[in-house]
Amino acid sequence: MLKNRTDYHTVWKLALELSPDEQIKLVEAVIDHLYGFGMWKDREEMKDIQNYVDTMRKRDSYQPDGRLKTPDEFLTKAMV
Repeated sequence: MLKNRTDYHTVWKLALELSPDEQIKLVEAVIDHLYGFGMWKDREEMKDIQNYVDTMRKRDSYQPDGRLKTPDEFLTKAMV
């Protein structure tokens, strides 16, 4: 174990001294550190998530000939 490492209980006590907003930021930072999006995080198209999702949804909602897919056609493709 590392000698200069701060122990869990010290970190916990310090975290409890933070405001609720700061605690949320801390939790989000730890989650990003542990479970970050990896290869997705640095992709340019992922900078605006809402636009990315809308673009993907629109692209996947149409047949190659331009016809709108039926719900069954859309789901069949999505489930593959």
